Amino acid sequence: MPLKRAIPKTLMLTFVCPFLLPSPALAGPRQAQLLTTAQNLIAQHQYQKSISYSTEAIKEDSNDGEGYIWRGMAKTMLEPSADAAADLEKGLKLAPSKNFAVFYQLAQCYFAMEKYDQALTAIQRSISLKKSFFAYRLEGQTLWKMRRDKEALQSFTNAIAANPSFYWTYDDRAGCYEQLGRLQEALADRTKITKIAPEQVANYFSRAKIYDKLGKKDLAEADRKRATELSKQDFE
Repeated sequence: MPLKRAIPKTLMLTFVCPFLLPSPALAGPRQAQLLTTAQNLIAQHQYQKSISYSTEAIKEDSNDGEGYIWRGMAKTMLEPSADAAADLEKGLKLAPSKNFAVFYQLAQCYFAMEKYDQALTAIQRSISLKKSFFAYRLEGQTLWKMRRDKEALQSFTNAIAANPSFYWTYDDRAGCYEQLGRLQEALADRTKITKIAPEQVANYFSRAKIYDKLGKKDLAEADRKRATELSKQDFE
């Protein structure tokens, strides 16, 4: 089964922050300043402080959805949760958005809560607004959890097309291929990972299992040996 490996927060911020600028036209001067500070703090990885500033913005005007959205975003960056989802939901109710990043973060929360139907709705809304490898990958992982393997496979393929250098998505797709019995395609993805990220120990063990299933015992043993050598290097 593909694993829900987290995307590094530094990479996530390049996706999220440029698209969530608060709207000063809809906020008072102090509230707009608070929201801008909340955004800047997220970019600086200061999520708890961002939550505090967003909370202050909400106190200024509890009917303005921007404060809830920013607070939900900061909470999601700490950990996708029901609490973060509640803020994002309330923010969207007060200020309907066509911002793809908001729906992506909401989908992350639903995924963490194992509410896969809601996660799929949110992530597909995000994709309808802007296609991105982040969203396609999460869509694939969600579909996989729903046992919709062939659809998941297409989502992973879309994610790879959008960002062919992110090796974890090849890992996702390889697991999907293997589950479907498409071993040669799984093998191709595992081999691709060895070129993009040759230090990934687990991938050699995973590829060895595929070689075993294909009856290529020598190649399987070579991969296990390589994985063992890399593991030892980690402790030197």
